[in-house]
Amino acid sequence: MDAFFAPVVFRLRTYGFTLPGAARDYASRMLKLEGMQSWQADALVEPWREAGHEREIATLGECLEDLRR
Repeated sequence: MDAFFAPVVFRLRTYGFTLPGAARDYASRMLKLEGMQSWQADALVEPWREAGHEREIATLGECLEDLRR
């Protein structure tokens, strides 16, 4: 797994970017890796929230979708 670009791959998917050929294939391979899938699954069930960060996000605009569970 490419640890440097792993978070970027998640962001590209979250923001719905359309990637060309090789970049699309790379991102797709990354997202299929067991480590990436495990990392995402763990993040989605993480109950901890940092109150200051949550308040800051609320000031930046409307949240259209919260993927946390």
